[in-house]
Amino acid sequence: MASRPAQFAEPITTKRVCFYKSGDPQFRGLKMIINNRTFKTFDALLDTLSKRVPLPFGVRNISTPRGIHVISTLDELEDGKSYICSDQKKVKPIDLEVASKKPKPWHCTRPVSGRRRAIQLKKQNEGQLFQRENSVVVRTPKKIVVFKNGDAGIKHTLMLQKKTAQTFESLLDLVTEVMQFPVLKLYTPDGRRVDGLQALILCSGVVVATGREPFKAGKYDPQRQSLPTKLPGISNRVNPKPINKIQQRNLTVYEAHVVTGDLWNAGTEANVYITVYGEKGDTGSRQLLNSRKPIKFCKGQTDIFTLEAVNLGSLRKVVIGHNGLGQGNGWFLEKVVLIDSWKDMEYTFLCNRWLDQGEEDGKIVRELYTADSFTAKQELEHKIKEIWAAERWKFQKGNIVQLCCRLTGKCVCLYPDGTVDALGDKKDTHGYFDMTVKRGNIRVFHSLQNPHLALSIDQNRVTALENGGTLCELQVCIQPSRFVTLESVRIPGFNVTFNPEGSPADGATSYSGLSREFVVHVKGVLRNGAVVLLNSSLSQSLCITRDGQCVGTGKQAEESYLRVHKISSGVYMFESVQTPKMYLKIKDGRCDGTGTGDQYCQFKVEKHFQNGSLSLESLKMRGMYIGLLPDGRAKPLVHTGETNIMFYPQVIKYGREKPTGTSANLNKETKAEQEPVKHFTPAPPASPISHRREIKNRRVVESLVPSGDQWSVSVLTGSEGTQAGVFLWVYGDQGVAGPIMLGRANRTKLFVPGQEDAFQVDLFQLEAVSLGKLQRVLLRCEAQTKSQYWYCEKVIIRESGEDSEYIFNCERWLPYSSQGIVKSDVELLLQAGDWKVTVVTGDFHSASTEATVFLFAYGDIGESGPIILGSGKHQLFNPNSADTFQINLKDLGELYKLRIGHDNTGEDPGWYLEEVILHELATQKEMSLPVRQWLAEDKDVGDVWKELAVHQTNKKSLPVLVYQVYVYTGSRPGADTDSAVYINIFGSRGDTGKRKLHKSVNQKVIFQQGQVDIFSIEAVSLAELRKVVVEHRGTGPVNQYLVSVHTGDTWGAETYSNVYITLYGERGDTGVRKLHRSLVEGQKFQRNKVDSFLLEAVSLGHLKKVVVGHDGEGYGAGMYLKLVTVQESERSSTERVFPCFKWLDEHIGTQSTVCKLKSVGRLSSFS
Repeated sequence: MASRPAQFAEPITTKRVCFYKSGDPQFRGLKMIINNRTFKTFDALLDTLSKRVPLPFGVRNISTPRGIHVISTLDELEDGKSYICSDQKKVKPIDLEVASKKPKPWHCTRPVSGRRRAIQLKKQNEGQLFQRENSVVVRTPKKIVVFKNGDAGIKHTLMLQKKTAQTFESLLDLVTEVMQFPVLKLYTPDGRRVDGLQALILCSGVVVATGREPFKAGKYDPQRQSLPTKLPGISNRVNPKPINKIQQRNLTVYEAHVVTGDLWNAGTEANVYITVYGEKGDTGSRQLLNSRKPIKFCKGQTDIFTLEAVNLGSLRKVVIGHNGLGQGNGWFLEKVVLIDSWKDMEYTFLCNRWLDQGEEDGKIVRELYTADSFTAKQELEHKIKEIWAAERWKFQKGNIVQLCCRLTGKCVCLYPDGTVDALGDKKDTHGYFDMTVKRGNIRVFHSLQNPHLALSIDQNRVTALENGGTLCELQVCIQPSRFVTLESVRIPGFNVTFNPEGSPADGATSYSGLSREFVVHVKGVLRNGAVVLLNSSLSQSLCITRDGQCVGTGKQAEESYLRVHKISSGVYMFESVQTPKMYLKIKDGRCDGTGTGDQYCQFKVEKHFQNGSLSLESLKMRGMYIGLLPDGRAKPLVHTGETNIMFYPQVIKYGREKPTGTSANLNKETKAEQEPVKHFTPAPPASPISHRREIKNRRVVESLVPSGDQWSVSVLTGSEGTQAGVFLWVYGDQGVAGPIMLGRANRTKLFVPGQEDAFQVDLFQLEAVSLGKLQRVLLRCEAQTKSQYWYCEKVIIRESGEDSEYIFNCERWLPYSSQGIVKSDVELLLQAGDWKVTVVTGDFHSASTEATVFLFAYGDIGESGPIILGSGKHQLFNPNSADTFQINLKDLGELYKLRIGHDNTGEDPGWYLEEVILHELATQKEMSLPVRQWLAEDKDVGDVWKELAVHQTNKKSLPVLVYQVYVYTGSRPGADTDSAVYINIFGSRGDTGKRKLHKSVNQKVIFQQGQVDIFSIEAVSLAELRKVVVEHRGTGPVNQYLVSVHTGDTWGAETYSNVYITLYGERGDTGVRKLHRSLVEGQKFQRNKVDSFLLEAVSLGHLKKVVVGHDGEGYGAGMYLKLVTVQESERSSTERVFPCFKWLDEHIGTQSTVCKLKSVGRLSSFS
């Protein structure tokens, strides 16, 4: 038997060690034997402990009970000692005395009680130096569904109670244990941070638990509503005992009126909760569920709820808030009114603050205390203070204002004889007032036309006084409707008052039929270069955000400032001051601030004289205005009379510092002492420029925006020079350059009169914005005295390396007088052609026109068609003015007649034309064609057109004839018409143009059944008559078009956007129509579905095309459109087909949401 070799084993050192769980005093402790047989390495010990100690990431750290020393090897463990296991470096110490005690048998199979855990947490917090003040206490149990971040499949349900959630930190520890990973943050399902117990209590009951990683979006749907649909009627804190019959008799129904503020985006979709406190208790937290309005908590809305509770006695406060969930959850609460039906008492709790995490202090819960002494009068005073703060800028020193009477709709005018009325037109200079600020809201309104007179109240009536002293002092009283009243300071209680006829009335009382309310308009608000706010409410403005969005919820601060760029009369662009080169824009059914200054950024400003607001209509997409949705987002909207397209302007900085005659501080000396300067005197030399003087002075002007386009600007001075500052703005179809100061460095050598030819050319080299094709320039002379007045002949701009030049004729004095106002700038249009046409307006106040003036020229070879000379709204056709235009008539041959007139638009279109002067540049031949006639429908012959015979070489001028037109209306029933009827007579020598038949020679009521109407038309002889064209602008027959939209059978073809369509025919179009209500049941515009809609419109005749598109709103907005079919009615047997087979999507195919479709023919509509 072989002998076994001797084995020498190392001595076995055994250690008995107990391991506890970090931060968990309820963990009983894990006793283990440690030696070199049970665990070879320290990592093996960690692996074993990870399986037996429930930690989210396993045991990664072992330390002494106080967490001071970290154990990293087996040798550091001591026999009989206790250690703490943790899954992170930070260890939460525990009380070993509590943890080492053996629990009772009946505690082993159930979790620790809430009370015991609360006591333990309280003991843990006793040693802390600082305690959190005003901690939130969970009074009502609440069920919380917790999802794991990024994994909606893992969820756990917790019961949030007062005993188990003393602090938010302890709650995170509890969630960590349940979720089995370290939870450091909680989020709502839509990604909002839940940063405390308050937010958790008010949330929907669904949260997402995260560690250090960011929130991950997902479908965190608990598949059932976690919040109770109805909270208990009575809180157990009010009546802890069951309600007996006696207590039921004391039940009170409180009516809660919750008023949402009238601000954009003031409403909320979140769940709102309220608690009412009285001297006898409180109601507990109640969710406001059943409002009497279909949609709760909308902008400017009052929602009424009923709360039933045991009578609380005198009410003291309410706590109201929301859970912060839902789209646009922020809420502006104006006030809460509680009505105690039992005592018939009303309690008002004012708020007027945001409950929004992104506004003010970020709170979404507020405590409101009853206003014991609050009255309706005090509420009105508070409202008036807000309105005065918004309107106060209008009453600054130097502003020129107009007072529009609310009753008559006309302006208050003060005449030189001291009379006052409220019948003035908005262009009547007697209605312009310059204000003097006295004190507080007391102002003196001086007449701009007669500065020595001021508006005053004397002998109980409004009048005009000279040096009236305190009789002229009027107190401006703002009204809740933004109107103002003017009350006498000398005679309190007497106001500026007018009757319906516009005459002054007794201002002591306000009888029915009298008015003392006025709208204040400030002149010069939208001057070029001005910085303005377009206020959407008393505290909000239209704003272009940095990411290019346009909202109506901007603060009335620098972030909402807009710079005004005037394009032409009534047409403007608005650029963000905070983010330059970002313009308001309407394009493809969207309104935003991503415009670059193109035509989509141009808006026609429509001023509402009756309330002082204005609207912005897209010049490219006529009929579409910048409007606001209830949440404050800007969107193109149609003008339906609603106020959501109206904005109230506020000037921050007037355009062009101190512009003479505008609303900036007007030079008193210029207004009162200087005489108006006529536009056309002294006359420029008649002879053309024979040569140009050599240019010696050159100035390099830096542009605001660098570009590669180089331009040279030549300014030709006439008979008088100036040493004043001269500025230039250059406008092209792609942008604007300016203001450009011409010759700042050496001003004394510029703009001096010429020698023999009376002209001198001053040339400047400048680097301008890439403007594209030039269209117009704006020239300004800052003359302070008469000696600095300047006569400018023209401005010529040339592009470097190009032979072409742009000529802008001025031929007038700067500054100049227009309607009694001295103006320092003039807009010059691009001139090109071989003829100059000078139009002279009559020399009396009402001779001007606001209409657009047209010219037709007829020659032996052809006719010119309509030539637009300009609009009276654009500093043209003013009284006693001569406006010169250069036109091209080369291809017409020798002229034999002109026709001049206007389109009869504007509030005052009537025009007294003195004469028309023709000047042929090639031959220097000049002809004067006297007119001396009104071009107005209600004056003289009642025609807005005038034909003038032009003298031809070696020929007699054609005679001007009066053609008698007999119109026979049929005798059939319904043959008469109320429409406007027009006629155009054609002969062998031209035509009369379209003339309106409205002033009959023999009848007062025209175009009646079986009637003959005779009209007179004055025109240059047409020679042999050939034909007439008669038309009217009636409504015509109305059709109901059946439009069918065929959505394609492609994945993702459906859309949830708003779809619009326009039908075009030979007689016009329907305009943009929204396809709102489908005749086919189910969701509209779904995959492989045909939706039919009825569109009512005047008969369009033969349909030619349709334009269809959508606004891109909603998820997956793209749409695959197969085709569109149109029937003229539901009974029609055929339909016209417009195929598409394209994506209407910004990211696919043509990358457009709008497409034009042409008809390919008709198909039978029978199936």
